[in-house]
Amino acid sequence: MKLHRLTVAAALAAALLASGCNNSGDSSSSGSSSSSSSGGSSSSSGAAAAASYWMPYVAGPSSGATGGKTGVFVVPSDHPTATPTMMTSNAVASSGIFADPLATSLEEYLTDNSGAVSGTITSSGYYVTSDGVGNHLYHLDLRDTSKVPSPVQVGAPLAASAVLCDMAVFEQTLNTPSSVVILVHAAGADNSCISAADDVVYLYHAGDGSGVAPVVTPIAAASPIQSTATPIEDGVTGNLAGLVYIDGRHNLSFSDLSFIAPKTLVTGASAYSLVYSRNGYAFVEVIAAGKGSLYRVSAAGAISDDLYDFQPSNQTARAVEDSANGNLWFEDVGGTFDHNGVETAYSVRLVRLPISGSAVAQVIYSTSNTVPAGFQGLEEAFPVGVFGSSFIFDVQSFGIQRNTPALPASVYALPVNATAGTAPTVITSLPFGWFGGNQIVNSQLFLSVHNAIDANSSAISNSIEVLDASGAVLKNYPQSLFEGSVTAVSGKPLAPQLSTPVIYLAEGYTAPVTSSDPGGATVYAVSTAVSLEQAPVTVPGGGSFMPIHGEQPGVNTDGPAVMMNFDSDSSSNLAVSVLDVLANQWISIANPASTTQQPFAEAGQGFGPAGSGF
Repeated sequence: MKLHRLTVAAALAAALLASGCNNSGDSSSSGSSSSSSSGGSSSSSGAAAAASYWMPYVAGPSSGATGGKTGVFVVPSDHPTATPTMMTSNAVASSGIFADPLATSLEEYLTDNSGAVSGTITSSGYYVTSDGVGNHLYHLDLRDTSKVPSPVQVGAPLAASAVLCDMAVFEQTLNTPSSVVILVHAAGADNSCISAADDVVYLYHAGDGSGVAPVVTPIAAASPIQSTATPIEDGVTGNLAGLVYIDGRHNLSFSDLSFIAPKTLVTGASAYSLVYSRNGYAFVEVIAAGKGSLYRVSAAGAISDDLYDFQPSNQTARAVEDSANGNLWFEDVGGTFDHNGVETAYSVRLVRLPISGSAVAQVIYSTSNTVPAGFQGLEEAFPVGVFGSSFIFDVQSFGIQRNTPALPASVYALPVNATAGTAPTVITSLPFGWFGGNQIVNSQLFLSVHNAIDANSSAISNSIEVLDASGAVLKNYPQSLFEGSVTAVSGKPLAPQLSTPVIYLAEGYTAPVTSSDPGGATVYAVSTAVSLEQAPVTVPGGGSFMPIHGEQPGVNTDGPAVMMNFDSDSSSNLAVSVLDVLANQWISIANPASTTQQPFAEAGQGFGPAGSGF
């Protein structure tokens, strides 16, 4: 779920003004930044910090419908009820593996006179259209709503017959949209994005004219493209230092964008995946010689020794930084499978290592078990984060048997300096169920609780609980689901500081307990900084926003208004709406007849920490 970034003052004003509260003297949800009484006392001060921009989305034909408009549209963030402006009449190319539109956008930090971050806007959009003659890459400058943006072709087109798999964008110079580089992954002769032996990754620069051919890179393609090439910043200026990638000779390599003198980091590498990255370094899992090993790669292209060997058939879902103690925590889940490929046992580990890479990783917690006959398991030791002097994580096992949703689950706490084998403290547990969307905000632990009646039942009761550091329940929201959050940003562009002053939840849904959608619920903005005060999200003309059965709102992009999309399980159609954060109001965007709508994918600003989503 994408995070919406806004200034601390504006984010607090959004929730507090909607609930009629005064926020004088209240602090933000992060100790690293706080709102001032003048900055957060009125909506005008918050709104002034949020610049307007064009919000892009893609429209395509609905299933079985005719006559609808197809292409890229934009609406101004400060006037989302305006008639959408169409940018192109050509169809937007779709990913050859994900079936999503090849369209992405990039954020830019807004700064004040002192150089401090005051918010973010969506500054640029990139998309590919196919007109039967070629696949054309276009750029939209979205920063000035006083004039309609004009699409600008970037580089020469690829062949119309090319199957494009996915693409990625990133900046060479921090907070400079003109320095953007675009990687486009195209399938080879077999037109398959899965069998990638002869696939090609092309490199474009944002300033390439329409006659400039893209660079054919030595990157060995794979999908998603983010697992093919990882950018690393230099750690001082925030500018691009180089890319980590696997080349055609199966070497993990590091190079600048010239690819003239790459450094070979690991030979015989069949694949790699990003575990975590920050300004100046990245941790990657490299598969070589039949095993997965963890390495730290610096901005200079230096690689550490093998820091950790993953379990066979492992999956690493999330890594969390403990910056105060200089550590990184991550999970390692391994499975044992029979000759039919059915999982028979699993082992989960919670692992910790110094961010500096100065020592090998330690397994702090581990557990293993067999998978009951007839079940297909999915296990995790999911790291949540630091809570006071403890590190919080949950351990759960999802099972599938006659729609059985889950097995036992628990949320645990360990001392941040715990040694291997230290027994964790149980904060809360479920005999049958799972926890999801958990996060620590403003010294409070928010848990999404999915409780099953028993191991043989698919009936689920969903709720949200807020706990303090002792495990005491501060508040319970029955029949509720998380729907997103506002992330306030402060500090400097090189080291932005994030906090979460507002979350959104759908409370009191009336859909059957076997369904996870929030039909009949009211969507609330909940201030995490003011005793969990909540205010219903409204709709134009008055009244609360209540999704109908089948609708599932979710925060998607950034700015003073947040794009959100519906995915109705009663229809194949997608429709785009906007949550105006400052007004706490849900606004539907006009839908061209007989078309679906989908916001651009959000690439974010810079590179940021991997796995830090809500």
